[in-house]
Formats: sequence, structure tokens, C-alpha cells
Amino acid sequence: MLRYVLVAASALQATADTTACAAALADMANPQSANVAKHSLAAFTSANVAAAGGAFAGWPTGETYGFLLAQHMSDFGDPDACEAIGGYRFFGVQYAFGQMGLCLPRVCDVEDLNDFRAVLPLAPSKIVSGRFRFRLGVGGGLMIALALLLVMMALVATVFEPQVIAHAKGQEDYVLLHNAEYPGPPWLRCFSLVKNYDAWLGHRARNALSCLDGVRVLSMLMVIHGHTLLLAEPTFTNLIEAVLPPHGLMSTARGQALLADEFAVDSFFWLSGLLATRALVAYASTKRGFAWVPQTYLFRYLRLTPLYGFVLLFWWKALRVVGMGPLWLSQRGAYRNCQEHWWTNLLYVNNLVPFKTALADQCFGHGWYLADDMQFFLLLPLFVVAHSFRRRTGYAALFVGFWASITYSLWAAGRFDLSANVFDGSPQFEDYYVRPWTRIPPYLVGAATALLLRDFPFKPSRLISAVMRFVALFILGLCYFGAYPFYQGDDIKTPQGLKHLNHSYVALSKPAWAVALTLLCWPSFHGHRGMIGRVLELRLWEPLAKLTYAMYLVHPPVLEVMFKARRGGRVSFSETWWGFSFLAVASATGLVAVGLHLLVELPFANLVGLLRKRVAAPARHESDALAELAEPLTEPASAA
Repeated sequence: MLRYVLVAASALQATADTTACAAALADMANPQSANVAKHSLAAFTSANVAAAGGAFAGWPTGETYGFLLAQHMSDFGDPDACEAIGGYRFFGVQYAFGQMGLCLPRVCDVEDLNDFRAVLPLAPSKIVSGRFRFRLGVGGGLMIALALLLVMMALVATVFEPQVIAHAKGQEDYVLLHNAEYPGPPWLRCFSLVKNYDAWLGHRARNALSCLDGVRVLSMLMVIHGHTLLLAEPTFTNLIEAVLPPHGLMSTARGQALLADEFAVDSFFWLSGLLATRALVAYASTKRGFAWVPQTYLFRYLRLTPLYGFVLLFWWKALRVVGMGPLWLSQRGAYRNCQEHWWTNLLYVNNLVPFKTALADQCFGHGWYLADDMQFFLLLPLFVVAHSFRRRTGYAALFVGFWASITYSLWAAGRFDLSANVFDGSPQFEDYYVRPWTRIPPYLVGAATALLLRDFPFKPSRLISAVMRFVALFILGLCYFGAYPFYQGDDIKTPQGLKHLNHSYVALSKPAWAVALTLLCWPSFHGHRGMIGRVLELRLWEPLAKLTYAMYLVHPPVLEVMFKARRGGRVSFSETWWGFSFLAVASATGLVAVGLHLLVELPFANLVGLLRKRVAAPARHESDALAELAEPLTEPASAA
């Protein structure tokens, strides 16, 4: 490829005005140049362009194209070594099948080199600077200033906390130096690190829902596990043979872990439906009329949006300057989408506006879950009111909504040929995956579970509990491995004769997953913990469970920094690499989430709590509907 650039430069120099870049490239092509040693080093640090050019010297063969499709042609060379050579800098040449790195004279700029694209083999789409960076801009500066302001407020608020002394005479524990109330204003203490640290690590009393902490944390780890592979995929050198069907990981039984990781979102929908319904029913039972409905909407929005907005804007405006090079340039599409549609995220309609859009065309793509969850919450008071009017009416409404959604999904799967196989080319993401009317069944199952716990608190026997867990594990196993037959064809597409089974799996697997979670946790709700219940109720899950909202928001930016912010370094995928990368990403995400939880999420949650007390003070005998609940992924904030 480098040879083609040099030949084109020589021709340009001969037929057009001489430019500094063309002259420098012509000098590289001259074997008698006085700088031949430096030119050789530059070629050495580039991709193996001589071999690549030879492969396309004649008519490309099927084997050549197969090599391209396997992404073996992506080679970034050695950017750091290139720029250690005086007078040279690194460039990236982008193709539809991958990218290659070139070490060229520093006098050349991107505009000069893009003039040569027409003569390069396979017509590259773009040549970009290896030192490409996004500019910070005013918005980025404001977000950094806001982050520093939050840190300063936390430090100031902490200074006002009453001091403690250890092991005072006659005391076995730490005691207050003086029995004084917080001297600062109540709103300032919302930012106190002492208060928020205690809230994060403090243990609540054991209750019937303690097992949900384990469900939440394990579901969050499933999300990170799947996204670690998916977001790192552009860096793989062996994607086709190591990952994709018919011979890669996705066609194996153990590879179903990647495909089943998406059920974690359905676990979150189930959790949110259960906890939100439990809180709203408890709160609505203490109120007359329907004034509590807009209050719950208001406080739900205020509880979720500060952290969501902060992470979104910081990622979009400030984090853009972290990376450099051709891979980081791929962030430009997402930033442009945010320029047009950021407001849809903050209004929780980004799963519908713009309509019929792919994930790559969305702003902060994984935010579709929050939009679905908020829209489900807007409908929830209807079911709660129906249940308060008459129990049977409430259950009937949930039943009708559940089966109406499944019926539509079955129809849509046949009508639009939706497929669990991501390589069948079906519009599953646009027509099924992000749409609230197809994803609501797990939420309704969670809501029904909460009502059943309240209305029918029967305690199953040990035998019935064992049967429920066996059935639950069987259903979970069917869902987990259910997509396996669709990846066993001779190519990447679903084998012939499995179309109807495929459609049924698309429509039924996610509701079945939620039903299985209810069966799995029901014995634990009533004290029959068993081995599964004891694992899910381990104390270590509780502080981690409180971080899941922040972890969900921040884990894609963490992955982008880890895999796209560097200029080179291709990855040869292996399951060992995936495992260790998952542990690294989960750890980094957790650490970032701790900072966000203490500095952003809890302070604003405390402020919302102060506002809630002023606007909707609870009755004398009314308990806070949220007090007994752990923080779900998205807390069902009520007006209590």
C-alpha cells in the first residue's frame, strides 16, 4: 500500500504543482535518497504493505477475499515507533474490512493523503491522522468544572461532620466528640462523604427481599461480560474463526454465555417491576385520591436523571479527549447522534425517537433500557389503581398486558422474520429489542410477583420449594441454551427448518426467563433459602447492589476507553483473554461507580429526599415505602 501512495505522489509531482507532501513522498520512493535509512525504518513500523500490495497485484481470488473478511488485513503497525523517527508521523487507512497503519513524512497532512485514495487498492474510505483527538470545547470544560464542584462540595460538607474519637474512657466503641447536630445547612449534608459512605456500606436488616441483591449484582456482571466481547470486537484479528459461526465460539455450548447475557436486562425489568409495584402499592394504600400518581412520576424522574445526565454529558463532552487515533475516531458517529438527540435521552423517549433507528445511530445506545423502564413505570399506577379497586381487576389487567405483548411479539416475529440469530439480517433490534410493547412482559411478571407476595403470603413447603427451584432452573437452562440450534448451520445463518422454532424463541424466551426468576426466588421470599437462596443473600452483594445503576451507566464508556482510546495493539481473541478482560472491566467499572455513587448519585438522592419531605410529607403512621427496599438498578422512587 505504501508503494501505491509513493507512486501516486510521484505522478502528482510530475503532473501538478509540486507540494511539500508530494516531494517528501517522492523522496521516500527514491532508493538513492540520502534519507533511505529513515525511510526503511518508517516502512518497518508501518503495516506490512509490501505483502498486502502483492496479494492484490493480480486478480483477487476467493481465498484473498476470505482473508479480508477474517479481518487479517487490519494492522496498525507500531505508531509509537513511527513517531520516534524524526520527521515522521502515523496515519490510519480505513477500509470497510479493517484498518492499516502507515508511517509517512510529517509534512503530509490528512487532506494531502486523501487526494491519493483513488489510486490505492480496494479504495479506502478515509485516511485519518494517527494523532487525531476530539477537541474539548466549552461543554467539556463545563462538565469538568461541574465534576470539580461536586468534589469540592463533598469535601466541604464532610468538614462540617461532627468529629469522633476512638475508645474514650469507659467506652468500647467510637463516640462523638460532642453531642452536636450537623452545623451546616441540611442540603449541604446531602453531599457529605461520611453520610454517603455510611449509607453505601451500611447493612439493612434482613428482609424477605434480601435475595434480590444477588440477582442484581449477577445480572450486572452478565451485562458487562457480554459487552466486553462486543465492544472489543473491532480490535480482534481472528474474529471469524474464533468467535463467529459456524466454527467459532458462538456455535459451541459454552459460547451461549455470550448470547444469554442479554437476559440480564430482563432480570432488571423483573426486579424493577417487583420493587416499584411493592413500593407504590404500599404508598397508595395510605393516600386518598390520585394526587400520589404525579408525585411518583416527579420523584422518579428526579431520582434517576441527575446521575444519568451527568454520565451522559461527561461522556459526550469531556471524556472525548481521553483517546487518540483511528479507533477513537469511530466515536464521532455517537457524538454526532448526541448533538441531535441528547434531549430524547433525558426525556426517556430515546427508544422511540427517532423511530426505526439502529443502535449505532443512537446517543448513548445502552440508554434504551432506561427509556423502556421509565415508560413501564408510567403505566404502573394504572395497574396499581386497578388492583386497589378490585384485586381481580388488577391481576386481569396484568394478565391481559402480558399476553397481548407476547401475542404481538409472535405475530411480529413471523411478519418481520425476527430471528435469535444475529446474522440472519432480521430487524430484531428496531422492531423488537428496544420496543416497550415487546419488552414489557418481564416487568409485568415482576409486578404480579409483588402483588402475589402482598395478597397471598402463603409459605410453600420444603418439597414445593424444591420443585419450584427445579422448574425454575429447567426454564432458565432452556432460555440460556435455547439459541444454540440456530447457530449450527453450515454458514452463519439459521439452518433451514427452524424458522418457526426461532420465532417462538424470540417471543417467549424473555417472558419465560422472568417467570423462572419468580419461581426461583419465591421460596427465599418465605424463608426457604436453600443453597441458592443463601448464595443470593450473601452480605457481600448488598454494597455492590447499590452500585448497579452507576455501573450500568458507566460500563460502556469504560470499555471504550480500554479498547478504543489506544492507537494500536490488535487482540487475538481467546476465551482466556475474554475472562481476564471481563474481570478487569468489571473491576474498573466498579471503582468508577463508587465515585459516582458517593459524589453524584447519593447526594442528589438525598436532595430528592429532602424535597420529598417538604412536598409530600408522610402521614403520622405511614412508613417510607422505600425504606425496606434495597436500591434496584433504577430505584422506584415514590413520594413517600
